Amino acid sequence: ASELFDFLSSPPIKAKGYSDLVPIFEPQSIIERNWNKIEHFVGREKELRRMIQIGKQMVFTEKKKKAHMVLIEAHSGYGKSSLAMQSIEKTRRMGGSRKKKVNILKNICKEGEKLVPYSIFRQIVLDILSNYGMESVTSENSYETDSESISSHESYQHDAYYNDRLVALCKELNYPEDFADALGERMLGLHPTNIYFGGNQRKKITPNDVLEFVVDAFLLHTARYDFVLLALDDVQWMDSLSWKVVQRLVDRGKGLMILCLCRPFAMEDASIDPGFLRQIQEEKAENGKKNPDLSVIELQPFTESDVLMILSATLGCDPGCIKEEVCKHLFKNSGGIPYYVRELIQVMNQDNLLERGNDGLIGWRSSQSEYNQITLHTDMNELLLHRLDRFQFDGRTLLQLGAIIGFEFSFSELLEIQYLSMNISFTQVKQVQGQLSRAVKENILIETCHGGIHKIQLSDTSSHPEHSKPTDNVDIPEKMYSFRHAMWRNCLLGTMLEERKRDLHHSVALLLESKNIACEVDLRHAMRTFHHWKASGNVAKACFLAKNISKHLDDSLFIHQSIGVCLEAIEMWKFKTCGDTDQELVAGISRDLLNSISPDELDCLARLHISAAKNHNPSMPKFLNSFDIYQDCDLILKESTVSASLKDRSIYFILYSGMFNFIQSGLIAEDKEVDKEGVAVRFVEQACIHGDPIHITRAIAMESLTMSLLGKFDEAIVAQKRLERIYSAEKLSEGICREYASDRAAQNYGYSVLWYEIMGKHDESQSQINFILSRLLPLMPEKNVHNSLLLLYPVLLVLVDNGMAQKARSLFHSHVYDCFYKFYGNESSTFFLFIYEALKFLFLVASYDQGDFPNDEFNKIEDWVLSDNVGSFPKIVVLNMCAMGRSPHCIIAEICIRLASKQVDHEKRKLLINKGMDQAQKSVAYMKGKSGVDYALRQCYRITNMCQLVSWQA
Repeated sequence: ASELFDFLSSPPIKAKGYSDLVPIFEPQSIIERNWNKIEHFVGREKELRRMIQIGKQMVFTEKKKKAHMVLIEAHSGYGKSSLAMQSIEKTRRMGGSRKKKVNILKNICKEGEKLVPYSIFRQIVLDILSNYGMESVTSENSYETDSESISSHESYQHDAYYNDRLVALCKELNYPEDFADALGERMLGLHPTNIYFGGNQRKKITPNDVLEFVVDAFLLHTARYDFVLLALDDVQWMDSLSWKVVQRLVDRGKGLMILCLCRPFAMEDASIDPGFLRQIQEEKAENGKKNPDLSVIELQPFTESDVLMILSATLGCDPGCIKEEVCKHLFKNSGGIPYYVRELIQVMNQDNLLERGNDGLIGWRSSQSEYNQITLHTDMNELLLHRLDRFQFDGRTLLQLGAIIGFEFSFSELLEIQYLSMNISFTQVKQVQGQLSRAVKENILIETCHGGIHKIQLSDTSSHPEHSKPTDNVDIPEKMYSFRHAMWRNCLLGTMLEERKRDLHHSVALLLESKNIACEVDLRHAMRTFHHWKASGNVAKACFLAKNISKHLDDSLFIHQSIGVCLEAIEMWKFKTCGDTDQELVAGISRDLLNSISPDELDCLARLHISAAKNHNPSMPKFLNSFDIYQDCDLILKESTVSASLKDRSIYFILYSGMFNFIQSGLIAEDKEVDKEGVAVRFVEQACIHGDPIHITRAIAMESLTMSLLGKFDEAIVAQKRLERIYSAEKLSEGICREYASDRAAQNYGYSVLWYEIMGKHDESQSQINFILSRLLPLMPEKNVHNSLLLLYPVLLVLVDNGMAQKARSLFHSHVYDCFYKFYGNESSTFFLFIYEALKFLFLVASYDQGDFPNDEFNKIEDWVLSDNVGSFPKIVVLNMCAMGRSPHCIIAEICIRLASKQVDHEKRKLLINKGMDQAQKSVAYMKGKSGVDYALRQCYRITNMCQLVSWQA
């Protein structure tokens, strides 16, 4: 059976006599495989031998070998899938001959899903859950799952089934139950089942958490097999997180071969990790000699000899029986591209262009003129068009619609769009089925899956044997189709006028939208709808949907993908501007266009900019221009006349707050001119127009802090005093935290302590400290420890510098350190968590300045501060903390010097001094030439002097 059939897993069903859902496995003959399995495989002997050799090394061994990845790279039509299928069959049979348990999994990446996290592994994980708990397969059989041939919609009917198994699998892999719930909804599209999805208690899982689970689940599921082959087609469209899974499986897998098929990679378009891509390119250059875990096979066009072998195998004759002129013609016009060769041969057969002559040789039929022989289908597109001309108008129209829907489409989708807003007769249904069946016979389409029912209302049921009323709903068997090759789809798309294509994309988008499937239920469906709105030219519809998709990705912590969706939507507005060189542009968009859109569309465009910019991460090199995106948004809102009609002006608050956070981080290039004052002034103006004191106080606080960053401390104090006349913690703090995550107005009181110190106004500084501790701090939300730290940080540093380290220590523990671990536990994180231990030890060391230092505490802190992992901090964090009064490097330096002053062991004293000097110098380097960091720089110089003094004493 293993030699005759593959088994495809389908969603479980309710079966009579069984209390649980029963898994379904559908036998499918080998020739029905979807990966361009061909009847006569010729050529590629060298490449096939290489792949078989890799398979042998992994199958013919008692101990599982380390995972190996094979990448087959070639242009469309070069026979990647055929070579892969041939190697898979031979590898499967090798395993069977050695009584090995072999598992083969296949899936196909889809165009347009590069931004769908784990898109290709979603169905693989569902398959793993379907098979979870099954007894091992027997050694005589191989098992194959073709994930792509399973309807993705079926799983929604069995959420409870999958959720239960997911919980059990997570338990076996030592993942918590709430992780299973979050994963089920966020990655697999399963409906929530328990309390973990209530309110704000939803479990937040990171992309890395999902990555580890997918890898762990895959390795657990495949551990029972002697050999596993994971085959992935069209990986040039694979999303970045799926690539990370592949990389991790290569690193951790045993007895695993990963077969990836792709078109040539473009560096700028590839979602693959740049480092991994470099490995692939180096492997290509070294021809398989550099990386033992990776093989790259590049396919070239067939030789004339290969073409002759295909022709002879198809005609069922000896190669010597074919005239040379026929083979040369075929080779010349096909360019040796295998798919083109086979299509030409099929046309030659169908058109009866060849005949066997009296000499026994096969050549051109005598009725063919020399002109027709030479010019016959010299272009692949022309050849496909010739094949399509065999269909009547209705058939061609149907195939064109299928091409618009996508590489894969369902019968029900085709039917609904073909007869949109029209009554369908049973006769028309039969005609559509007949046309699709013919396209399958012509090898234009493949029937990839059938199962389930689609209900439609027929206008005329007289010809239907079971229905007599026109209003009856009729059950129509559902089927899935895909194009035999991407060339067919591209050819069909090329036969339509752009306006016709836009109209059809609009119809498809309307149908998909009518299904009312939310992003969190099926992100792939949402992305598919987005791309159809985009292709229809309906920029507004596409952008509104992109905004929702981006928010969903943000909520799921898929930040990279969220940025990509926003940027793609923004580009649509710029593309709509292309073609008219006389237009005046605002941030790349036509001024006329910006002045003609609705307020809601302008709001959406602005929010897309902000969503892309706010997720800036220095580890994402493609998005280092985040501040430019903020500035584009600011410019659009300033220049568009529609801005005056915006009802919700909160967009300005999000924009200017985000811009200021970027300015405060210090990550803007020094040679970039930024009107920081102007940003602050515009924020205050918009807040005053809005009239809400929550936003007004936030805006004034930003204005005050902006002045300090420019070194204008007098003006910063003036703005602070304006803030103090308006701000009331009792009335406004909760609202500010709700809008801006923390009370930025209250935090400004803390900053003002530093400004008074810088200006030598120590009494005013102390007065501000007293007000913060007695009037503000008690009103701050205890659980918002991030807010408490930002409010207290400048105060704590001034207290330490004024010899009140014990008081600083008590405040830090009561309102920050102890509260964080009380409310969130050891497994949680927060932006400034990395500095908690350093502050704790600084306050402790400084507290013992006037007395004896317990040896156990001294040794503990010394070991910690001298460890290699202490003293390395992200630049963005360092620059933020400099404006708050002390950089983390300076804190580490002060701990080192205070310890060194009490250390009697010469060698340890030297180590502490050296690390302290190094950290102090790093701190100075960060702040050199920057304005607004006067207090932090002053303290840094003080620590440097202490280092030199202690060093001299040593």
